[in-house]
Amino acid sequence: MPEAPLRATDYGEPVMSQTFVADGAEPEQLLAAYQPLLQQNVRAIRDSWRRCRSAGLGCDERPRARRVSARRLERLYAATADVRSLALAEMRLLHDQLGARGFTLTLADPDSVILDCLPSDDHSVSSAGELAPGYCWLEDTHGTNAVGTAAAAGRVVVVAGADHYLETYRGLVCIATPIFGADGELRAIIDATAETAVDSHALAYTLGLMQMAGGHVQTELFRQRHHDAHVVMLDMKVGPATQSAIALAFEPDGRLRATSAGARQLFAHALMVPGTDFSALFRQSLDTLVDTIRPPAGFVELVDHDGHWLTATLYLCQSPAPADSPAAGAGQARYIADDADIKAALDLAGRASRYRVPVLIEGETGTGKEQAARHVHSASQRVGEFVAVNCAGLAAELIEAELFGHAPGAYTGARAEGGRGLVRQADGGTLFLDEIGDMPHRLQAHLLRLIDTWDVRPVGSDVSQTVDVQLVTATYRDLDAAVEAGSFRADLLHRIRVARVSLAPLRARSDCRAIAQALLTGVDESKTLSADALAALAAHDWPGNIRELRNVITQLVLATPAQTIPADAVHACLHPRAPCSATGSRASAGQAVGDDDVREAVAAEAGNIAAAARRLGVSRTTVYKHLSATP
Repeated sequence: MPEAPLRATDYGEPVMSQTFVADGAEPEQLLAAYQPLLQQNVRAIRDSWRRCRSAGLGCDERPRARRVSARRLERLYAATADVRSLALAEMRLLHDQLGARGFTLTLADPDSVILDCLPSDDHSVSSAGELAPGYCWLEDTHGTNAVGTAAAAGRVVVVAGADHYLETYRGLVCIATPIFGADGELRAIIDATAETAVDSHALAYTLGLMQMAGGHVQTELFRQRHHDAHVVMLDMKVGPATQSAIALAFEPDGRLRATSAGARQLFAHALMVPGTDFSALFRQSLDTLVDTIRPPAGFVELVDHDGHWLTATLYLCQSPAPADSPAAGAGQARYIADDADIKAALDLAGRASRYRVPVLIEGETGTGKEQAARHVHSASQRVGEFVAVNCAGLAAELIEAELFGHAPGAYTGARAEGGRGLVRQADGGTLFLDEIGDMPHRLQAHLLRLIDTWDVRPVGSDVSQTVDVQLVTATYRDLDAAVEAGSFRADLLHRIRVARVSLAPLRARSDCRAIAQALLTGVDESKTLSADALAALAAHDWPGNIRELRNVITQLVLATPAQTIPADAVHACLHPRAPCSATGSRASAGQAVGDDDVREAVAAEAGNIAAAARRLGVSRTTVYKHLSATP
């Protein structure tokens, strides 16, 4: 029988609400793994109600809404920049799972001030206005609530229905998980709030996702703090009620450097102190385990001296790359990501690459998708090549052989010695498939099979080879619309969009000035842009995005003899009637490029496609498309 809805008693004591158990099943059967956590939750709710009474709150009072100033919020953003970028990346993944289920996700600082909010898909939460950035959800202003109570209790909290102290919020189901820093200090809280019936299966599912997200952020915070040590990260499943990542950092010589709060909770014995040798904790040798791991990380099975087997991930210590190394020059350092949303997206992609999870980069033409893909390759620390393939630029009849290779004499015109193929060339590295939305439908089935097995069979051969490849794809197309139109496979989209990175157009980014400065340094490091010039560039609409900005920067360098480029030069170059624009691109002037424009540009450049693309301010792919459309 379904349990009757419960409410706060007349004596002001909370009752653990079961109104969300809509299917009538026993919660002990459905949530067995979470029973210790939920039993602790009952105590946390009761303690919270006592605190609320002590603060003089009445259950029938209106919330005492309080919002911090914009200046204070900016200071909070600065103080939480590291944890915020990591948490937002996890929240976007959570939102893909929970947004459609009616959950609004928020991120709060340790003082329960909301920093960010991702509304549910149907914007159904009636108190969503109070979930906007800047609002404070302390218990003494809002009563028992997931954010404030998680901050006060320092643990995962479920506040459902009548668990809320204030009657105003008793239509909500809320789950909050705290995020702890490397030293065990509270850094932030992630909250999921819904105004809908949630059955016990959905509760367990949401609770598991929330704990996993919090654990991932804590893992990254610990790893960032101890990047120059070997980090052992134990499987979170060793204890559902564990409130923080279970992590141990070891010096390269095997001595224990630091432990997370979760590790100290799990290993409550005297050996868990800095300086203890790895072999005193586990039966294996750290050196032996390190020798079995392919950088940057790998799974290991540990055995403690009581004979307990523990599954863990061993992250090898990261040595800083020299300033002139390929990783420093061609990877992360060259991609400017001062914009908070872009930084969060790239952080997500970098973490995904460490687990060899496929990454899809979406964005308008010219937003820097290949540069972002190179950033992913650099973040993965893979030792193999970065192999870029433009799916729109390959001949349809040869694309399979180009990707997967071919046996000697496999087809007319095939190389006598056979072809290795781009996928095998990327073995141990990263395969970047640009313009994936233009991949022929027939080849999509082959790519789908490759992602499932990572076995490559060259055209004309019966022998397969297994490859280790980080797959990154990119597109300017709406792939969901392509699926609806039947031009792109839905099952392939699900495989390549495990980690989704959306690059905002330049006009929507907050770091346009930083990008312009970096591009100028790349062209002529002796020149600078005046403050007014930077402001003029930042105010432009940039229909061609970063590619257009790069063209304009180059034109400014050529047109300005002085060391400092003034705003007048920028206005002249961006104005369609100015002399500078006469030699610049049509894209820079905000004009559409047509078939006739492409033919004229190709003719003017004596058939040089790359030069014609530069003249027009578009990609070579765009030139090829217009040429193929020309009768």
